[in-house]
Amino acid sequence: MENNKYNRAYLKMPVSELLELVRTHKITGKAYINYSLMDEDWYEALINHLHERDLTPEERIIFDQIMSSDTATLITAEKQIELIKEKEHKSMLPEKYPALRTIAGFFKLLAWIVGIVAVIAAVLLASKGGDFGILISVIVIVIGAIILLGLLAISESIMVLIDIEHNTRQKSKTN
Repeated sequence: MENNKYNRAYLKMPVSELLELVRTHKITGKAYINYSLMDEDWYEALINHLHERDLTPEERIIFDQIMSSDTATLITAEKQIELIKEKEHKSMLPEKYPALRTIAGFFKLLAWIVGIVAVIAAVLLASKGGDFGILISVIVIVIGAIILLGLLAISESIMVLIDIEHNTRQKSKTN
């Protein structure tokens, strides 16, 4: 890629913004970079930059669609660009609350261990204890299932709280 002022500027921008600039320019005949009207040199450099830039297959398809589409189709391409923006945004954000995620994973692992141990204990009790062993094994299975579901519920509750925080943060950024 030729190292010039255009490419230096475009390399700092996410692909979704560059695609949006091309789409806007094709629809309206003009686009703005940093609140300045993009002249034809900038636009041509943008097209060249996107042709040369290492795009994902999805980004390449959208770029090709924008370049070969009419105005009506370009207006509908906005949703595809928004999806790319969302993916870029998610990939740049570090996961919040790693300790809570670890605790949720621990509870999920513990739940499955309890479930497996309950089944093994029930099978052993049923095979060695006669009629009384079968009754005890049913009780062990029921108690194991209750504990398993309780631990899974705790794990999922923690994840729900993390998701609520994430969604609230996303909503506040869009407003």
